[in-house]
Amino acid sequence: MMKLSKPCPKLKDAVKFSFALQIPLMLLAGLATDGGMIGQICLFAFVGFNSYLLSVLIFRPHSPTKFDLFLVRVGFLPSIILAGYLANYIWDLRGY
Repeated sequence: MMKLSKPCPKLKDAVKFSFALQIPLMLLAGLATDGGMIGQICLFAFVGFNSYLLSVLIFRPHSPTKFDLFLVRVGFLPSIILAGYLANYIWDLRGY
């Protein structure tokens, strides 16, 4: 059986900050009255970003790089922008 160990304190603080940023933004996106487009874009970004976060926590919990710590902290904001462009492109391809 694999023994789980605690991640480094810097990574732990970065994850806390990340969730403190993500949760209010997701709640605000859910309150937008645009037919769900902003909520869907934020959901795409949330899933994509947290898959990266999970991979950092699995593969480098004890020795994250400085870039990992930076991306874990504020990487959700650029992922929303990227998800907005990708979602609009995919919606155009699908004919919406």
